Amino acid sequence: RGEVRVDGRSITPRSPADAVAAGIGYLPEDRKDAGLFPDMSLADNAAAVDPERFGRWRYAVGERDRAVGDLFRRLRV
Repeated sequence: RGEVRVDGRSITPRSPADAVAAGIGYLPEDRKDAGLFPDMSLADNAAAVDPERFGRWRYAVGERDRAVGDLFRRLRV
């Protein structure tokens, strides 16, 4: 229970994509075991943030690369 604030504004994200759009992300305490898919690329891990957009198992690689490139720029990865 609590409140998330970004730049003084209260944020109530309804999905991981909403959170990223607001400039926040989730990092579990044990990121190595609970926060990634270690056998997948960084781009695939980033695309997992929005399964509605990219599908659960298949997506267009070009679309993923464009979107992930934009995400990396916004998150300064």
